[in-house]
Amino acid sequence: MDIRFLVTFMEVAETRHFGKAAENLYLTQSAVSARIKQLEEYFNSALFVRNRNSLQLTVAGEKLLPYAETLAKTLNKARQALSDENVQQLTIACTTNAWDLHLKQQLTPLKTAFPEVAIKADVLTNEQLMRMVHEHAIDLAVTTIPFKSDDVETIELCASSLALYYSSKLSAETAKSQFIHIEWGKNTVSL
Repeated sequence: MDIRFLVTFMEVAETRHFGKAAENLYLTQSAVSARIKQLEEYFNSALFVRNRNSLQLTVAGEKLLPYAETLAKTLNKARQALSDENVQQLTIACTTNAWDLHLKQQLTPLKTAFPEVAIKADVLTNEQLMRMVHEHAIDLAVTTIPFKSDDVETIELCASSLALYYSSKLSAETAKSQFIHIEWGKNTVSL
């Protein structure tokens, strides 16, 4: 069983709302529902009583909650103990745009500056990146779209200028009359 299912269960139990739990975990509401359903199938018990305007733990849910909390704490301690090993590892994840703009050029200088540190780099979607940050599964996130979270410290690494190009086959008059749509992550501009 994936520990994230138990973390999801604990968040739903705390918020008493699938939508709020999904928002707090940076998941979709359907992902939260699917995880709870899988837990219920695994334990062969309903964990929540779903009423029109309320969500309550069942007796089975009440029994599972302290075990879920203990398991989550134990696994976090294990992760922390393993990170205290002699080999230091820096886990970095970024979005595709951040990789192209910044990170792929910086990995070699970073490794040269810190040869004793093992560096692991992944390219993820912004949603996956946000979830990994909040689960403390990565040390550093690099993205072109800042996170909206009080739990995350955001530092601007660089600024990039964008330039617009068009084919020389277009006449100047045609180019002026065309609709231009620029998509850069969630910040989209129409000209």
